[in-house]
Amino acid sequence: MALTAWSENGGLLPVIVRTDAVSAEAVDLMNNSRPVEIHDGRILLEIGSVPVTLRLKGATRAEFAGNPVRLESADIALPGKTYRFAAKLTNPLDEPAEFALEFRAPAGFRPEKTQRRITVPAGKTVELACELHADETLRPAFGVPVSLTADYRLSGDTVKGSIAIPVRVAQVVPQGATAGRAPDFTLAHRRQVRELFTGDPSRGHLLWKGPRDLSGQVSLGTEGANLLLLVRVTDNIHCQPERGANTWMGDNVQFALELPGRKDAWEFGLTRLADGSPEVWCWNAPEGFAPASAARGIALATSRKGTETVYRAKIPFETLGLTPELLKKGFRFNLLINDNDGGGRQGWISIAPGIGERKDPSQFPFVIFD
Repeated sequence: MALTAWSENGGLLPVIVRTDAVSAEAVDLMNNSRPVEIHDGRILLEIGSVPVTLRLKGATRAEFAGNPVRLESADIALPGKTYRFAAKLTNPLDEPAEFALEFRAPAGFRPEKTQRRITVPAGKTVELACELHADETLRPAFGVPVSLTADYRLSGDTVKGSIAIPVRVAQVVPQGATAGRAPDFTLAHRRQVRELFTGDPSRGHLLWKGPRDLSGQVSLGTEGANLLLLVRVTDNIHCQPERGANTWMGDNVQFALELPGRKDAWEFGLTRLADGSPEVWCWNAPEGFAPASAARGIALATSRKGTETVYRAKIPFETLGLTPELLKKGFRFNLLINDNDGGGRQGWISIAPGIGERKDPSQFPFVIFD
């Protein structure tokens, strides 16, 4: 008998399998196997995002018996604030069991309690309310996973393992002008770059050479009932042969927002055309909004000096359906800078994944205005 399992939440997930198998082994996608212990007819299997197959020798039955430990949170981490999460403990045994937990917090966080112990009745689930405290100096590095890990033991060492969940960290943006302060986002790291010709030796000259080749600084702000967006791009060659919907094929800026309560996300393009004039394009709008009308509502000014191109956009709140309340509640935001040095689009650099290769707002940074 064989079972295949994987986790869709991005972290490790322990599962209990009841079986009458004589022995068991876990097999990965490369057909590498490792033995898995069976305790009193129960197997603990830790699964991740990559599928694994559990082979059960001599088994006539196998059933899912629950997750002994789950970590859950709907919270957003903010500098200097408390991040709340829950540890749900399920006892799959036929007798009371003691759970021992030890939390390993990500950099920039401190757990309220590093260790917790609790006895859970047979077949029951107990939920523990837990907290992390985020440092005042916490600065998210978007695109780099931030995870909270719990090492656990159940009834001594009968069942033990680790479980992790991603921690969502928000970027706090001060309201007001964008001038006179550090940028909210910096695009200058190799992990933020996506190249389209990595495997083509004949186009090696088009590969990213570093921040002087392509990089950017992004600042958000407010002015009255307007959202401000300032993007400073360092690009050794500015090339934009397109207009309108095809401007993503040349040098330009794409940015996207997903507002709470809206069906679908906004996606705009900010472009300095070949003749130096500015252009705004809207590829996508939430239900109830007109893309062309939204693009006309945005005031854009661009400039180019040396290797720096600057984009300054003023976006009325009403154009986006944005309100002062939503600024404080927060929304998802992402941005990329396209690169074309004259031989076609060669790639881009983005704040975080989810806007370039495929559209996935769940990967966008979460922004809160303070």
